[in-house]
Amino acid sequence: MQSIRRTLGLAALSAACALAGAPTLSAQAVDTEGNSVDAARSALEEWVAVRAEIAAEKRNWTVGKEVLTDRIDVLKGEIESFRARIAEARVSIGTADDELDELRADEVALATASDSVQAVVIDYEERTKSLLTCMPVPLLEKVEVIRQRFPEDPATTKMSLSQRFVTIAGILNELNKFNGEIHQTSEVRELAGGGTSEVATIYVGLGQAYYVTADGSAAGVGIPGPNGWAWTARNDAAQQIAAAVAILNDEDVAAFVRLPLTVHRGVRR
Repeated sequence: MQSIRRTLGLAALSAACALAGAPTLSAQAVDTEGNSVDAARSALEEWVAVRAEIAAEKRNWTVGKEVLTDRIDVLKGEIESFRARIAEARVSIGTADDELDELRADEVALATASDSVQAVVIDYEERTKSLLTCMPVPLLEKVEVIRQRFPEDPATTKMSLSQRFVTIAGILNELNKFNGEIHQTSEVRELAGGGTSEVATIYVGLGQAYYVTADGSAAGVGIPGPNGWAWTARNDAAQQIAAAVAILNDEDVAAFVRLPLTVHRGVRR
């Protein structure tokens, strides 16, 4: 910059001398002056180009600054958004942890309750099976399909507790239904005098039963016991039992019939 200014100064000085009527310079001086003017012109052009380049750089820098500023503002907004999301996520994680703790506590409680219920189910299954050992044949035939649903090993079975309860309830429902009705059926039974014969049997619920042969020569009374039904010969009541069978089969009109009754305490399980 100093050389440019010096050259411009010399050019200006030469011009001033010429205007003031200074003595005419020699050819060599004129050449030197011409070279100085050319150098000044070239320096001036370079200076103008540099100024233009500086101005362009300033404009580019200003535009770049604005772009960077806008980008920084956008990034600041995104950072704030991420911070807000992180805060929400932390709250959600805290809530999820609380819910997970509650679920774990519920799981422990359910596992404890399940163990208790399973113990009750196993007890009910065993008691129901023991009841079936003293049930009459017609009832056993009726619940045969249901009783097959009992698990072979109650402790390791994969059957759900609800399914096992349904099985128990199904059998007890049939037992209760049978106990509230009078059933008449045909069976083959051993007689007191020896031999077997087909008999007509009447079950009065699960508390009393009677049988009589077709010819009325043999009859008996049955009551449930711990190992099945116990039968006692009552040939003296054959006529009355036969009359009851005829009424149940609609072979005779309804009438009052006196039948022998055995009072017992029942089967406790």
